[in-house]
Amino acid sequence: MIEYLHNAIRAVAGQTATVYAFFANDDGSFVSDGVVFMLHDQDGNHLAHVDGSFNAETGQWTFDIPAEATAGRKGRHWYCFQHDNANLCFLQPYYLV
Repeated sequence: MIEYLHNAIRAVAGQTATVYAFFANDDGSFVSDGVVFMLHDQDGNHLAHVDGSFNAETGQWTFDIPAEATAGRKGRHWYCFQHDNANLCFLQPYYLV
């Protein structure tokens, strides 16, 4: 199970969670390559780097966060998206229940 509340995500620890996102360039065209999902623990330490897959028809990115990355974890963690190794956003809350 996964839920979105604004930029916060709530997911079940130890289960694969699929995150969907859209990214646009300044000219409105979709970013179609080089985007990854980064998951961090409560202290900001890196837990997972997940390559996304891009759907050219819809412009949607799909990221499957593996169950192993969150197994045995609870509470608030952090995520962000990167494009060509540059953060696209500040760290956002990722709650594991």
